[in-house]
Amino acid sequence: MHRVLKPGGVALVIDLRKDFSPQAVDDYVRGRGTIAATMIRLTFNMMLKKRAYTQEAVADLVAQSHFRHGDIRLAPLVFELWLHK
Repeated sequence: MHRVLKPGGVALVIDLRKDFSPQAVDDYVRGRGTIAATMIRLTFNMMLKKRAYTQEAVADLVAQSHFRHGDIRLAPLVFELWLHK
């Protein structure tokens, strides 16, 4: 991303937080129906959570990149990583 951004360019990465709460998932699935909500909960907890990054891991990756630092903004299920060139 750093290589292809113009000077002054901004990259945005949105990804799942590893530390999302059960309440955040419940809020996300509310109104989706019992079967869909159950499948989504299972997917979040059995598959996605183990592949997600912690805030510290994201900061470490950014520090090792050409960006050197980024702005991490947390939402209930995801983080936004804003990177400026």
